[in-house]
Amino acid sequence: MTFSLTLACLWAAAANLLAMLPSRDNHWGRAYGLIGLGIPLLGYVTYENGPWVGLLVLVA
Repeated sequence: MTFSLTLACLWAAAANLLAMLPSRDNHWGRAYGLIGLGIPLLGYVTYENGPWVGLLVLVA
């Protein structure tokens, strides 16, 4: 597994853990942080592994 896919798996695990924690702002602050990290990470996955793998990560 490449480094970018490892980071994408860690990002998905962090997103699930953050979703389980209670929040007063309906998780919007965490969502902005995850989006800010996720978009460049998706580009990195696509660059390193190709467009088909990038599409699979996007769907996941």
